[in-house]
Amino acid sequence: MKFPHSITYHRDLLVINPKHLCVVDDRPLLFLAGPIHAAPRWQDHAIRYLAKTAPDIAVATPRWMNWIELRCDESFEPEYAFFRQRPWEKYYMTRAAGGGAILFWLACPDPEYLRPGMVYSATTRFELGEWMTRCSLDPSIPLEIGAEEDFPTLRTIQYDLYDLMGAYETHKKLESLLDAAVLRARDRFSGYRPDPFNPELINGLERV
Repeated sequence: MKFPHSITYHRDLLVINPKHLCVVDDRPLLFLAGPIHAAPRWQDHAIRYLAKTAPDIAVATPRWMNWIELRCDESFEPEYAFFRQRPWEKYYMTRAAGGGAILFWLACPDPEYLRPGMVYSATTRFELGEWMTRCSLDPSIPLEIGAEEDFPTLRTIQYDLYDLMGAYETHKKLESLLDAAVLRARDRFSGYRPDPFNPELINGLERV
């Protein structure tokens, strides 16, 4: 499958969009993990901030940014793309853990978009638990976490963080989270040795 405009730029910041593949081995990669459905568009703010403060990195965002703000790379046509967003997220989170950093921003829901019976940020909580466990087994994994003060069950998450990983800072501001994640990403990338890309990874995940 081929998709146009899978590689975009906000100013000089390389932005990798959902389902699209760009094998980025020449710069640190930051993955923006956190709520999407019924959440404010915090990812857009993060991309704007990183474009000003860290244009030397790449960002994988699971939420499309407004096209008006992006500049497309018309010359890039990826040879591979993911059938679903879920394997795309897993691929780029793993890539960021090896040669960049993963950040989780736990933004409070926007009441305007909450639906009756909706479990807010269910996927984010699952992913956060998975990566907290991985970090408890391998503390070198570059994981940074931040949250708004009124995020649901934040105190429980912070307790589990302490229980699994000891003293671990939860950033209260998105900007401080981004700054810390960029430092971790640059440090991690300095020793990064990428594995050759195997397209069978995508082909296998698409059948699930």
